[in-house]
Amino acid sequence: MRFKFILSILIVSLVFFSCKTSKSPQQYSQDSKFISIESKDTFVLVNNTSYNNISLKTNGIFNYENKEINFNANIIIIHDSLVWMSASVLPGIEIFRILVNKDSIKIINRFSREYYTDSFEKIYEKIGICINFDVVEALLVANDFISFNHEIIQKHTDSLFTNYTISRNIIIGPDDKNCNLLQNLKISNNSLKIVQNELNYWNRDNISISIKYEKYDLIGTMLLPTNINIELKSYENPLIIAKVLFKQIKLNQNVSTPFNVPNWGK
Repeated sequence: MRFKFILSILIVSLVFFSCKTSKSPQQYSQDSKFISIESKDTFVLVNNTSYNNISLKTNGIFNYENKEINFNANIIIIHDSLVWMSASVLPGIEIFRILVNKDSIKIINRFSREYYTDSFEKIYEKIGICINFDVVEALLVANDFISFNHEIIQKHTDSLFTNYTISRNIIIGPDDKNCNLLQNLKISNNSLKIVQNELNYWNRDNISISIKYEKYDLIGTMLLPTNINIELKSYENPLIIAKVLFKQIKLNQNVSTPFNVPNWGK
Protein backbone atom coordinates (compact mmCIF):
# COMPACT_ATOMS: atom_id res chain seq x y z
CA MET A 1 0.00 0.00 0.00
CA ARG A 2 1.43 3.38 -0.97
CA PHE A 3 2.31 5.67 1.92
CA LYS A 4 0.76 8.68 0.20
CA PHE A 5 -2.53 6.77 0.14
CA ILE A 6 -2.09 5.82 3.81
CA LEU A 7 -1.56 9.48 4.63
CA SER A 8 -4.66 10.42 2.66
CA ILE A 9 -6.77 7.88 4.54
CA LEU A 10 -5.50 9.27 7.84
CA ILE A 11 -6.25 12.83 6.77
CA VAL A 12 -9.74 11.82 5.63
CA SER A 13 -10.33 10.44 9.12
CA LEU A 14 -9.76 13.98 10.42
CA VAL A 15 -12.83 15.16 8.52
CA PHE A 16 -15.24 13.09 10.54
CA PHE A 17 -16.16 15.68 13.11
CA SER A 18 -18.96 17.48 11.27
CA CYS A 19 -22.66 16.89 11.83
CA LYS A 20 -26.11 18.25 10.98
CA THR A 21 -28.18 19.41 13.93
CA SER A 22 -30.55 22.23 14.70
CA LYS A 23 -28.76 25.51 15.14
CA SER A 24 -28.29 26.73 18.72
CA PRO A 25 -27.08 30.10 19.99
CA GLN A 26 -23.36 30.19 20.61
CA GLN A 27 -22.39 30.19 24.26
CA TYR A 28 -19.59 28.90 26.43
CA SER A 29 -19.97 25.32 27.62
CA GLN A 30 -19.34 24.06 31.11
CA ASP A 31 -17.08 21.51 29.42
CA SER A 32 -14.84 24.19 27.94
CA LYS A 33 -11.25 24.82 28.87
CA PHE A 34 -9.83 28.21 27.97
CA ILE A 35 -6.28 27.89 26.65
CA SER A 36 -3.92 30.84 26.42
CA ILE A 37 -1.53 31.22 23.51
CA GLU A 38 1.36 33.44 24.48
CA SER A 39 4.48 34.54 22.64
CA LYS A 40 6.43 37.72 23.32
CA ASP A 41 3.84 40.54 23.33
CA THR A 42 0.95 38.46 21.94
CA PHE A 43 -1.74 36.88 24.11
CA VAL A 44 -4.66 34.86 22.71
CA LEU A 45 -7.45 32.82 24.35
CA VAL A 46 -8.91 29.70 22.69
CA ASN A 47 -12.05 27.89 23.89
CA ASN A 48 -10.98 24.21 23.94
CA THR A 49 -13.56 21.46 24.53
CA SER A 50 -13.09 18.86 27.29
CA TYR A 51 -14.60 15.34 27.11
CA ASN A 52 -13.95 11.70 27.96
CA ASN A 53 -15.13 10.10 24.72
CA ILE A 54 -17.29 10.79 21.68
CA SER A 55 -19.14 8.23 19.52
CA LEU A 56 -20.21 9.18 15.98
CA LYS A 57 -22.25 7.68 13.16
CA THR A 58 -21.76 9.45 9.86
CA ASN A 59 -21.95 9.40 6.10
CA GLY A 60 -19.97 11.55 3.72
CA ILE A 61 -18.13 12.02 0.49
CA PHE A 62 -14.54 12.76 -0.48
CA ASN A 63 -12.63 13.31 -3.70
CA TYR A 64 -9.28 11.62 -4.20
CA GLU A 65 -7.33 11.40 -7.48
CA ASN A 66 -10.40 12.62 -9.41
CA LYS A 67 -12.54 9.88 -7.89
CA GLU A 68 -15.61 10.65 -5.80
CA ILE A 69 -16.26 8.16 -3.01
CA ASN A 70 -19.32 7.96 -0.76
CA PHE A 71 -18.96 6.23 2.60
CA ASN A 72 -20.51 5.54 5.99
CA ALA A 73 -18.46 5.40 9.16
CA ASN A 74 -18.61 4.77 12.89
CA ILE A 75 -16.00 6.70 14.86
CA ILE A 76 -15.00 6.65 18.51
CA ILE A 77 -12.64 9.21 20.02
CA ILE A 78 -11.28 8.52 23.51
CA HIS A 79 -9.54 11.59 24.86
CA ASP A 80 -5.75 11.39 24.97
CA SER A 81 -5.91 7.69 24.11
CA LEU A 82 -7.19 6.58 20.70
CA VAL A 83 -9.28 7.23 17.60
CA TRP A 84 -11.14 4.22 16.18
CA MET A 85 -13.02 4.15 12.88
CA SER A 86 -14.90 1.56 10.83
CA ALA A 87 -15.90 2.67 7.31
CA SER A 88 -17.97 1.13 4.53
CA VAL A 89 -19.15 2.08 1.05
CA LEU A 90 -22.11 -0.32 1.13
CA PRO A 91 -24.39 -0.88 4.16
CA GLY A 92 -23.04 -3.61 6.39
CA ILE A 93 -19.88 -4.25 4.34
CA GLU A 94 -16.78 -2.87 6.06
CA ILE A 95 -14.03 -1.67 3.72
CA PHE A 96 -11.43 -0.54 6.22
CA ARG A 97 -10.89 -0.13 9.95
CA ILE A 98 -8.45 2.36 11.50
CA LEU A 99 -6.96 2.52 14.98
CA VAL A 100 -4.84 5.53 15.90
CA ASN A 101 -3.26 5.48 19.36
CA LYS A 102 -0.56 7.52 21.07
CA ASP A 103 2.27 5.74 19.27
CA SER A 104 1.07 4.30 15.97
CA ILE A 105 -1.48 3.90 13.20
CA LYS A 106 -3.08 0.57 12.26
CA ILE A 107 -5.25 0.05 9.18
CA ILE A 108 -7.14 -3.05 8.01
CA ASN A 109 -8.07 -2.75 4.32
CA ARG A 110 -10.58 -5.53 3.66
CA PHE A 111 -11.05 -4.52 0.04
CA SER A 112 -7.42 -5.21 -0.91
CA ARG A 113 -6.84 -7.65 1.98
CA GLU A 114 -3.94 -5.62 3.37
CA TYR A 115 -2.93 -4.82 6.92
CA TYR A 116 -0.75 -1.80 7.68
CA THR A 117 0.82 -0.71 10.95
CA ASP A 118 3.59 1.73 11.71
CA SER A 119 4.71 4.18 14.35
CA PHE A 120 4.45 7.93 13.75
CA GLU A 121 8.23 8.05 13.76
CA LYS A 122 8.44 5.45 10.98
CA ILE A 123 5.83 7.32 8.96
CA TYR A 124 7.96 10.44 9.22
CA GLU A 125 11.02 8.52 8.02
CA LYS A 126 9.12 7.12 5.01
CA ILE A 127 7.10 10.09 3.80
CA GLY A 128 8.59 13.06 5.67
CA ILE A 129 5.32 14.21 7.25
CA CYS A 130 5.28 15.00 10.97
CA ILE A 131 2.01 14.00 12.57
CA ASN A 132 1.11 12.42 15.90
CA PHE A 133 -1.91 11.52 17.98
CA ASP A 134 -2.23 14.96 19.56
CA VAL A 135 -2.53 16.53 16.10
CA VAL A 136 -5.17 14.00 14.99
CA GLU A 137 -7.33 14.44 18.09
CA ALA A 138 -7.08 18.24 18.16
CA LEU A 139 -8.10 18.57 14.51
CA LEU A 140 -11.06 16.22 15.03
CA VAL A 141 -12.59 18.25 17.85
CA ALA A 142 -11.44 21.73 16.72
CA ASN A 143 -9.13 22.19 19.70
CA ASP A 144 -5.86 24.07 19.77
CA PHE A 145 -2.53 22.29 20.09
CA ILE A 146 -1.52 22.76 23.71
CA SER A 147 1.36 20.27 23.99
CA PHE A 148 3.73 21.70 21.35
CA ASN A 149 6.35 24.42 21.49
CA HIS A 150 5.37 27.38 19.35
CA GLU A 151 6.33 30.91 18.41
CA ILE A 152 3.73 33.42 17.20
CA ILE A 153 4.89 35.27 14.11
CA GLN A 154 1.91 37.53 13.46
CA LYS A 155 -1.57 38.37 14.75
CA HIS A 156 -4.16 40.02 12.51
CA THR A 157 -7.79 41.08 13.11
CA ASP A 158 -10.22 41.37 10.20
CA SER A 159 -11.92 44.67 9.34
CA LEU A 160 -15.16 43.74 11.12
CA PHE A 161 -13.35 42.48 14.25
CA THR A 162 -15.24 39.20 13.79
CA ASN A 163 -12.23 36.89 13.61
CA TYR A 164 -8.54 37.18 14.14
CA THR A 165 -5.74 35.09 12.67
CA ILE A 166 -2.44 34.15 14.20
CA SER A 167 0.49 32.65 12.33
CA ARG A 168 2.99 30.63 14.31
CA ASN A 169 5.74 28.07 14.01
CA ILE A 170 4.89 24.72 15.61
CA ILE A 171 7.44 22.10 16.65
CA ILE A 172 6.16 18.51 16.61
CA GLY A 173 8.33 15.75 18.01
CA PRO A 174 12.02 15.72 18.97
CA ASP A 175 14.23 18.68 18.09
CA ASP A 176 16.63 16.44 16.17
CA LYS A 177 14.00 15.91 13.46
CA ASN A 178 12.90 18.57 11.02
CA CYS A 179 9.36 18.60 12.42
CA ASN A 180 8.58 22.29 12.17
CA LEU A 181 5.45 23.51 10.43
CA LEU A 182 3.72 26.84 9.90
CA GLN A 183 0.21 27.11 11.34
CA ASN A 184 -2.37 29.74 10.41
CA LEU A 185 -5.12 29.71 13.02
CA LYS A 186 -8.31 31.75 12.60
CA ILE A 187 -10.29 32.25 15.82
CA SER A 188 -13.76 33.71 16.40
CA ASN A 189 -13.77 36.82 18.58
CA ASN A 190 -17.28 35.86 19.74
CA SER A 191 -16.94 32.24 20.83
CA LEU A 192 -13.14 31.95 20.95
CA LYS A 193 -13.53 28.75 18.91
CA ILE A 194 -11.29 27.89 15.98
CA VAL A 195 -12.81 28.83 12.61
CA GLN A 196 -9.97 27.55 10.42
CA ASN A 197 -6.80 25.59 11.09
CA GLU A 198 -4.21 25.44 8.32
CA LEU A 199 -1.00 23.44 8.67
CA ASN A 200 1.80 24.03 6.16
CA TYR A 201 4.58 21.47 5.79
CA TRP A 202 6.72 23.91 3.83
CA ASN A 203 9.75 21.60 3.89
CA ARG A 204 7.86 18.66 2.34
CA ASP A 205 6.54 19.40 -1.18
CA ASN A 206 4.66 22.40 0.25
CA ILE A 207 1.96 20.06 1.54
CA SER A 208 -0.77 21.86 3.47
CA ILE A 209 -3.87 20.72 5.35
CA SER A 210 -6.70 23.22 5.65
CA ILE A 211 -9.71 22.50 7.86
CA LYS A 212 -12.56 25.00 7.99
CA TYR A 213 -15.02 24.76 10.89
CA GLU A 214 -17.86 26.67 9.25
CA LYS A 215 -20.55 26.32 11.94
CA TYR A 216 -20.77 25.39 15.63
CA ASP A 217 -23.78 24.05 17.55
CA LEU A 218 -24.37 22.96 21.11
CA ILE A 219 -24.26 19.16 21.37
CA GLY A 220 -25.30 18.38 24.92
CA THR A 221 -23.28 20.91 26.88
CA MET A 222 -20.44 21.20 24.37
CA LEU A 223 -19.99 23.68 21.56
CA LEU A 224 -18.80 21.52 18.66
CA PRO A 225 -18.25 22.02 14.92
CA THR A 226 -21.21 20.95 12.80
CA ASN A 227 -19.92 21.70 9.32
CA ILE A 228 -16.33 21.04 8.28
CA ASN A 229 -14.50 21.28 4.97
CA ILE A 230 -11.05 19.74 4.63
CA GLU A 231 -8.51 20.10 1.87
CA LEU A 232 -5.11 18.47 1.46
CA LYS A 233 -2.93 20.28 -1.08
CA SER A 234 0.55 20.07 -2.57
CA TYR A 235 1.94 23.16 -4.34
CA GLU A 236 -1.61 24.57 -4.33
CA ASN A 237 -2.93 21.51 -6.19
CA PRO A 238 -5.79 19.81 -4.30
CA LEU A 239 -5.16 16.15 -3.42
CA ILE A 240 -8.23 15.55 -1.26
CA ILE A 241 -11.43 17.52 -0.70
CA ALA A 242 -13.96 16.09 1.76
CA LYS A 243 -17.23 16.81 3.56
CA VAL A 244 -19.13 14.70 6.12
CA LEU A 245 -22.56 14.67 7.83
CA PHE A 246 -23.14 12.99 11.18
CA LYS A 247 -26.36 11.13 11.86
CA GLN A 248 -25.75 10.45 15.56
CA ILE A 249 -23.47 11.78 18.29
CA LYS A 250 -23.12 10.33 21.80
CA LEU A 251 -20.96 11.83 24.53
CA ASN A 252 -19.16 10.07 27.37
CA GLN A 253 -20.78 6.65 26.93
CA ASN A 254 -19.43 3.14 27.53
CA VAL A 255 -17.59 2.37 24.29
CA SER A 256 -15.90 -0.60 22.61
CA THR A 257 -13.13 -0.35 20.01
CA PRO A 258 -12.55 -3.87 18.61
CA PHE A 259 -9.56 -4.27 16.32
CA ASN A 260 -8.80 -7.88 15.42
CA VAL A 261 -6.26 -8.44 12.65
CA PRO A 262 -7.53 -11.03 10.10
CA ASN A 263 -5.49 -14.18 9.51
CA TRP A 264 -4.45 -12.90 6.07
CA GLY A 265 -2.96 -9.80 7.74
CA LYS A 266 -0.77 -11.64 10.25
